Amino acid sequence: MFEENTWKTILARMLSSIKNEMAKLEGSMTFDQASAAALEFAKVYTSLERVLNLAFAQTTSGNFLDMRCEERGVFRKPAVAAKGTLKITGASGAQIPKDSLFSTIYGTQFKTTTSVTIPVSGIVAVPIIAAIAGVSGNVPANSIVQMPVTIAGITKVTNEVATEGGYDTEYDESLLQRYLEKARKPTTSGNKAHYVEWSLEVPGVGGAKVFPLWNGPKTVKVVIVDSAFLPAPARLVEDVQAYIDPVQGRGEGKAPIGAHVTVESATTKQINITAKLTLAAGKTLADVRPGIETGIDGYLKTIAFKDTVIRYAQIGTVLLNAPGVVDYQNLQVNGGNGNITLIETEIPQRGTVTLT
Repeated sequence: MFEENTWKTILARMLSSIKNEMAKLEGSMTFDQASAAALEFAKVYTSLERVLNLAFAQTTSGNFLDMRCEERGVFRKPAVAAKGTLKITGASGAQIPKDSLFSTIYGTQFKTTTSVTIPVSGIVAVPIIAAIAGVSGNVPANSIVQMPVTIAGITKVTNEVATEGGYDTEYDESLLQRYLEKARKPTTSGNKAHYVEWSLEVPGVGGAKVFPLWNGPKTVKVVIVDSAFLPAPARLVEDVQAYIDPVQGRGEGKAPIGAHVTVESATTKQINITAKLTLAAGKTLADVRPGIETGIDGYLKTIAFKDTVIRYAQIGTVLLNAPGVVDYQNLQVNGGNGNITLIETEIPQRGTVTLT
């Protein structure tokens, strides 16, 4: 909008408004003074462009996007800390205070959420939560094995099951999408859009589908995926159930009185791919595989909960667009050379990728 107001343009306008009797050539006092002022004016116009962009949801970001969304009651979802259980081995009677720290070998720390005493058996289980909220707290089984601060009597620690439920602060793209959904699809009196909105308000939820009257009058089924568009873990399903359901829930109970709400996780359909590739000179299958797998993951994520058809031609496009791939032959998707149809509650997930 203000692109034409460059330093040169502004300077030319200023000089043209000065009487010709004045010396206006480059190097004159008039020119130098006008030039300095024109430069500052140009900076102001640049700032005005930025301010204008900050005023609209689709061209702003960060805190400015937060403020724009909050006008419509849409708030950025906070980070959530991962949780799990730690198995501690040690001397009978040893005390493990609440907030005791344990960590992985890479320094991801967890703290106990309650104090416990090691019994006669020498083994005790204690619930833990990640010290820093976010996906970094989702660590595999048997990875929490260290004590940053030594506790007397403890000889060994480990998590026999992976920690889960950690989610990062909502990204701008997700927040903007929820804002636009609310603006474009009015939510009233517990309609389908309302249930989608309520589901997406829960930290960790990346998508939701709603099935009214799925099991008779006043029944509603909500199927969700997590923020990575993967099946939602049990804890996340419970959180959404609690947030929406006014009877079973332990939370706010968003649904209208009399509604019977069931929240479930989406199921996955494995997408297995085989193909013979022609590679660019000097390239190997090991070189091109990461690009192919990343491209397939990206494509499958874009259609999760948005389309029920995995298109054979699109898989071929992913192969051709992968760096180092010249051509392909004998492409098969789940053993065939046609589109794959999903049921309404399924999301696609990359399975085996066999390349020759």
